[in-house]
Amino acid sequence: MDKGLMERITDTGVFEVLFWLSGIVVLPVFALGALFAPFALPTGLSGQPFALAYFALTAGGAIGLTGWVRAHLAMRAPERHGISVTLFCLVVGIVTALVVAGGTVAATLADLRDGSDRAAWFRSGLSGAYAAAHVVWALGGVGRMERVARRYRERTGRAFDSIPFVFLLVAIGLALCVPVAAILLL
Repeated sequence: MDKGLMERITDTGVFEVLFWLSGIVVLPVFALGALFAPFALPTGLSGQPFALAYFALTAGGAIGLTGWVRAHLAMRAPERHGISVTLFCLVVGIVTALVVAGGTVAATLADLRDGSDRAAWFRSGLSGAYAAAHVVWALGGVGRMERVARRYRERTGRAFDSIPFVFLLVAIGLALCVPVAAILLL
């Protein structure tokens, strides 16, 4: 068995339950975001950075879900699907989930720093659960990346080196940590 660490972790029953429970949290929020994203684009293009970020995160989530669907289809017939496109879509989805989780944690910490009332602590619990749900989806995406690359190698006999995608993911994640750290330190 030549499974990677994240694939072994995401193949467990406990992770599957966590993945679907976090989907109950993540997917309705994404659906609302997708519903209102077309209205945010014109506002974002007119100079409102929050609306543009909202649209970009919604588009990133849509690309990530496309990668998830492509990964499931690639399990059946990997030779018919472009593995590079599937892995790229998964990377975009992973980065989007991590950005949402990081932004949620940063906003929660800023809220707790401003006031220590009971409502702030209650909101922090909800925000923590919301951020954790996105982290579970990001881990699931990394496991799917490993699974798709392994299945492609098994079915086609050609090895696909997914290491550049992992390095890309790490580089993007580190680059995103800089603004989050700046927000926390200010």
